[in-house]
Amino acid sequence: MEKIILMRHLGYSWSEAHEDAELLEHITPRRLTARLDQFLNYPQEIEVAIGNAVRIIEVGEYEGPLTLDLDGKRVQISYKAACQIYVDQTEGL
Repeated sequence: MEKIILMRHLGYSWSEAHEDAELLEHITPRRLTARLDQFLNYPQEIEVAIGNAVRIIEVGEYEGPLTLDLDGKRVQISYKAACQIYVDQTEGL
């Protein structure tokens, strides 16, 4: 959850968010975590690792969210987050 707050609301890059979230995980009170989670409408963290199969299903207008098929699971990510993912085209597409 910390990474999501840092990237969505504070303009962190993924690597900055990852680094600072590691620190916050050890010092954030549970009550604060619960209330931030509720405030953000219970966001889910999506892990995209090297080798994951990712297919773009839909791209929202005006830098809207991207809907992806991530190893068989349908997920949405922001345009800003998508710009941090580098992929290779496969299967002759």
